[in-house]
Amino acid sequence: LNRIGSNAGGGIYLVNSAPRLSQLLVIGNAANQGAGLYFQGDDVTPLELVVERGEFIANSTHTNGGGGAIYLSSPNNGPYQSLLREVYLTGNSAVRGAAIYSDAVDVDIEGSTISENLGTGTTGYYESTVLSLDGRLGLSHSTVADNFSGAGAALHSVLYTAGESREL
Repeated sequence: LNRIGSNAGGGIYLVNSAPRLSQLLVIGNAANQGAGLYFQGDDVTPLELVVERGEFIANSTHTNGGGGAIYLSSPNNGPYQSLLREVYLTGNSAVRGAAIYSDAVDVDIEGSTISENLGTGTTGYYESTVLSLDGRLGLSHSTVADNFSGAGAALHSVLYTAGESREL
């Protein structure tokens, strides 16, 4: 998939759906939010996004955008979950969440590689490679290496409801 100039979801745009995506190659897309993949729910129906054996390469957001490869959002903390299994995220860039930006969506990353992504901002933790706001972030059997961010950590999870902020 390759699309440039979109507001959201340069490669894949998903709203109020619960897809299972497998064996994807999403490369060279651009958008304001979620250059590779954009996922948003409606706050009512429990939804789960599953991505298995996908590659997200060289996707980038426009100025001040979030989610170079993947953007996950629940407008009012809806009951959403996502599973990224055997996913390869490399060469993506964004001001917020160079590889993944998640807002109120639980994210589990398993057996994946997150490498050589670029956080282009310079003001704080929002510039992290993987940024999870008000959702649970799980990481297992995965590699996070050679990412660069002007200000944030490679992985950053912020739980506003609990008043916690953690860099992993």
